[in-house]
Amino acid sequence: MKSNPNIGLIIPTRYHSERLPGKVLIDINGKSNLERIIERANQSKYIKKIILAVSEGDCAEILNWYSTIHNEDRNTKVNMYSGNHNNIFQRTLNAAHTFNIDIIVDISHCCSLFDPFLADRLIEDLMYYKADYSANCITRSFPDGFDIQVYTTEVYGETYMHGLYWKPYWTGWNIWHCRENLNPKPRIINMQAKPEHYFPEWRLTLDTLEDLKVITEIYKHFEGIHFH
Repeated sequence: MKSNPNIGLIIPTRYHSERLPGKVLIDINGKSNLERIIERANQSKYIKKIILAVSEGDCAEILNWYSTIHNEDRNTKVNMYSGNHNNIFQRTLNAAHTFNIDIIVDISHCCSLFDPFLADRLIEDLMYYKADYSANCITRSFPDGFDIQVYTTEVYGETYMHGLYWKPYWTGWNIWHCRENLNPKPRIINMQAKPEHYFPEWRLTLDTLEDLKVITEIYKHFEGIHFH
């Protein structure tokens, strides 16, 4: 691993969803869902780029939003890659290669309460232990919606080559499910929540209108405060 790796947050993104249409840009107390995630990602010590890996043919609204934020802020570190709608595995890998990412921080756009401090701890563990894959959701101990996976682009590329011969899962989960077929086997870390943060039964992901109400109330309560 490089001594100063290029670390990027890659968010596989599409606009249409069945249960909550347009949730990627849905308003959360005055700002879009993506804006909320990006604001929080900007608090990370290590994330240098934010990449939206958007789905071809399902991104007109996202492209319009993206052009707007670039017109407002030319220095934004948000980037966009458009790729295969059906193959999120390939789309994420190609986005990493396009922007020369060495370490991928992988979350869903359902993670409106993305915790940058938790992401930094997973990044630090990956680098300190020279691991290939670091996550907090292999065995759930944090609330649903706080899922973060961190992995090297190198091991992800190796996993992709094996994935050509079997049905791939979603993004970083491929490393976990393909680990026995890789040589050498990837070094994997699963972070467990401390007792005071152990709430695996909590639902704080954005997937329904009820979820939106809960997350909106959280942002209202903490507006203007860096919370985690």
